[in-house]
Amino acid sequence: MNFHPQWQQQQQQQPHQSQPQPPPPPPLANHYHHHLGQSNKSLLFNHQSLEMASNSTSDQSSTEDISSKRKQSLERNRLAAYRCRERKKHEQQQMIEQADFLSVQNESLNMMVGDLRNEVIALRELLLAHDSCHCEGVQAFIRRTSSTL
Repeated sequence: MNFHPQWQQQQQQQPHQSQPQPPPPPPLANHYHHHLGQSNKSLLFNHQSLEMASNSTSDQSSTEDISSKRKQSLERNRLAAYRCRERKKHEQQQMIEQADFLSVQNESLNMMVGDLRNEVIALRELLLAHDSCHCEGVQAFIRRTSSTL
């Protein structure tokens, strides 16, 4: 239940509305000023002044604490970013070295393939030179290669 006078008046004027929204409560200081007498207003003002002064020192320390935490967070982030950049550089350098190694290996393998092809050609020519030989293996090879040509 809400005991705010405006809310009660609105409920009495509109009893058939479903779930009306209550008005926002008045600011706390105004609520106290409304119910307190003039002599209590000065006490309230003095209490609020003291509270604000103590809050300002606690605000400064909390602001410094937040600032310190923010600086620590920024420092951790800076170090993490540095480590990330260094790791990326290291990975990139490793990839370059691996690419160089694979390039050299590829050239070597291509040279081996060329050498093996030349050897196959030389062996075929050697076998074809023995066509007059009556060896069954040589004659079978000649028949196979002549059919593919």
